[in-house]
Amino acid sequence: MSSDIYPGFRQVKRSGWWVIRWVVVLAIMVVIVGCAAQPTTSAADPPAITESPSPSVEPPTETLVPVSPTSDNSAATDSPDAPSATPQTDTAIPPTNVVTPEVIPADDLMTPDAERYSIAVTYTLDSDFPEEYPLPEAGEKWLVVVATLTNVSSAAVTLERESLILVDEDGAQYQPEIPDEFMTPPLVGATVEANTSHIGLLRYSLPQTVEPEEIIWCLRYENETCANSVSTVIP
Repeated sequence: MSSDIYPGFRQVKRSGWWVIRWVVVLAIMVVIVGCAAQPTTSAADPPAITESPSPSVEPPTETLVPVSPTSDNSAATDSPDAPSATPQTDTAIPPTNVVTPEVIPADDLMTPDAERYSIAVTYTLDSDFPEEYPLPEAGEKWLVVVATLTNVSSAAVTLERESLILVDEDGAQYQPEIPDEFMTPPLVGATVEANTSHIGLLRYSLPQTVEPEEIIWCLRYENETCANSVSTVIP
C-alpha cells in the first residue's frame, strides 16, 4: 500500500513545487511592474514645484469727463487760489448816476420849435434909472429888456442865463446879469409851464458904443453850442 501512495505523493509534491514556483515568479513580476510605474527621482534634482497662476491685476481705469468748451468756471473753482468767474454783486447798494432820459411827446416831435416856442421883446430901457439903481462897470451901460416867452409844448421849460443871449450888430454875444431886487419878475431862473406864457425882466451890461440887435432863446445845446433856438429883434 505504501508503494501505491508514494508515487502519488511524489506527483503531489511536484505539483506543489510547481505552483509555488509560479507564485514567486508572479510576485516578482508584480514588484517589477510596480517599480516601473512609479516616477524615479534623483537626489541631485530638486522636487518639481507647481506654481499656481497668480491673479491678474488690472490697472485702474480713469474716467474722462468731457468738458464743454463754453464753460470755464469749473477750472477756476477747482483751484482755491483762482478767483471766482462769477462777479459778486451787492444788491443792497443802489445804482448811482442814473440819468433819466427826457421823454418828448409825439406831438412835440411833429411840431417845429418855431410853432411851440416864441419870444417877444415888448420894452427896453437903457437910461433914466432911479438913483438907488446900481451903476454898471466903467465904460458899460445897462440895457433892461421886458420880454414875453411862450411855451405851447406839453412840457415845462426852465430858463437859464446861457439860454437867453443878446446879440449886437457885430455878432458879439452877451449873457444877462444875475437877477437882483431891481429885476422883478426875473426871467432868469423862471419856469415857463406847458401851454403858458411868462413875462419878466432881463438886464444886460453892454459897452457904451454897442447897438443891440436881437435876443436868442436857445432851446438845446450840443457841445456848448446852441443847436436849436428861436429869436426876436430888439426894437
